[in-house]
Amino acid sequence: MNRYVVDGLVADLRAGKTIGLMGITRVSTRNTFNAVADAVPDYELSRVYRANGYEQIDHAAGGSLRLLATSTSKIPSLGLTTLVIADWHHLDVALVENLVDTIRRVGGIDVVRL
Repeated sequence: MNRYVVDGLVADLRAGKTIGLMGITRVSTRNTFNAVADAVPDYELSRVYRANGYEQIDHAAGGSLRLLATSTSKIPSLGLTTLVIADWHHLDVALVENLVDTIRRVGGIDVVRL
């Protein structure tokens, strides 16, 4: 995991952003999540959920990082400010098109492709 990616996610949490972290492989997504959780000092955390299928970091500044399943169709209803796609190069074309269409309809969401 690139340390600049982790630093960027931590900075967004401190800025109060709501970040969705999505990946094709559960392992790479979970590894990114764990790297961020380890990088945030305990005194800055409100909560860290590590339940299978529902992982979330809540920052004391109001930001949160949530793991999303690739099959989710609820990106607009999650209130995200940023969507980070952990292993973009493994996405198939149909999934990419559906994801981008959804984001275009919602607007205002930054997409970061790793």
